[in-house]
Amino acid sequence: METANQQHSNYVLHISSLSIFNCLGCEKVELKFSESNVQFVLYKLAENVHDTQAPTANMAMTPVVYALKLLCTTNYATAESLETIPQLQIGQGRVEMTFEMARNAPETEEVTSDEELDMEPSTSRQAIAKELERVKRKQNRRGRRIIRRSKPSRKINVVRRFEMVFDLEWVTYQVNEGSLRQMSVQDFHKQFFMPTQHSMDHLINLQRTFAGNFLQLINADMDAYQEFKTNANPFDKFIDIFLRSQEGHDEVLHKLTTNCLSVIESSRLVERHFVLKVFSEVHRIFEYITAEEYTVMFYVPRLEGYQPLSLVSVEDFDLSNVRTYIKVSHADDVIMWNQADHNIMDILLISFQLALASIANQSILFLGQLDKLNQFVCHQYATAFFMNTLFGNDDPYGPKWVCTRYLQRIMELGESMGIIIYLEYPSGLTLLPDNHSVIKCKQYRNETSNQFVWQIFEDVVKDENQYLLQFIGIFD
Repeated sequence: METANQQHSNYVLHISSLSIFNCLGCEKVELKFSESNVQFVLYKLAENVHDTQAPTANMAMTPVVYALKLLCTTNYATAESLETIPQLQIGQGRVEMTFEMARNAPETEEVTSDEELDMEPSTSRQAIAKELERVKRKQNRRGRRIIRRSKPSRKINVVRRFEMVFDLEWVTYQVNEGSLRQMSVQDFHKQFFMPTQHSMDHLINLQRTFAGNFLQLINADMDAYQEFKTNANPFDKFIDIFLRSQEGHDEVLHKLTTNCLSVIESSRLVERHFVLKVFSEVHRIFEYITAEEYTVMFYVPRLEGYQPLSLVSVEDFDLSNVRTYIKVSHADDVIMWNQADHNIMDILLISFQLALASIANQSILFLGQLDKLNQFVCHQYATAFFMNTLFGNDDPYGPKWVCTRYLQRIMELGESMGIIIYLEYPSGLTLLPDNHSVIKCKQYRNETSNQFVWQIFEDVVKDENQYLLQFIGIFD
């Protein structure tokens, strides 16, 4: 029988449409999403809106992302949590969504080579070529999944209403246009969306709860502890203790204590293997997004000093005080990550989120709060545009000022990893390929009601130069 996580991993998820009615500052919005895994939600806030609506770390900026979180996550599963959403009035409105789940045919797992897990900087042309080749391989596999998805195994329509107080924590859904069913938001998420096994909360719970209580560890989600499934499985040993009726009391306590210590050590090693895997993925993703211009290095305390992770084993380093450094690829100096430019810090945080989502097989990832990255991209593009205009020549192969296409590289990673990503971005200057589908959200104040409302529609990326003179408005 398949576990919940195995069942989710056997399907490819695609959200095809989203509707918002009479809530979240919208009267009626109906959106159709493209086949791309990565959806860009470009927004422009009304003037002075930050004075009354200061963003927080977990706060979305647009009704589109709020509506998706209401249906796809457990962030707002309770009636109390709904009170934290701006422009959501209890007593009116609803959100609807249609998504498809196609069975994913088994594929051979790609073997990760030692070179891909290398924690040292790799900035040569050869390293770039290998990274591009690896991304293309994953994109090809993802392309085959999209083809298989064209005939969905299940099509689910789901509605969450806010008219009645007793319905706030429930959704109504139907599968393949069948009978209507009702389910709590929590149960709906467990049934259709991949739970995030590995997160900071997960590691804290593992350390504080499971490691100190052997019986709770046995009852934990076994999918998170694949390393235990060996010939020396401590769970089997634990069961064997009670199969021997003639064991003396002291001998039973001795063996029980021994097995408890064994499981505690095993859980500690599982934590470390997981963290090392995350650091390795972050290193790889960060270098790819920055086009090998920067690298990230992790140092841990060992032998009264700090050493890079590549020089330590999983058993002998301290995770309580990891130091993260950023290095410009063609320079010798390194700086602490929180002393880097803000756009680099944003990219590092994005790299962590992508790495965690990929390793944990997370269904949907929301990225946002990228104002500083947007400012950097705008400044870099404006500089390149004017420098090429002033000092450029007619030689198409001559030297040019260029800018890094961060969002495009994030999109390429999302497609290759098979993760559905909704990325909120406060600008029309994305440097994405022309005609790429985007969702645009414009907020303005209604003169009659004096309330903030939203205009939301589908669009495509146009010539970036038209935004330069407005620096940078996203609507004509």
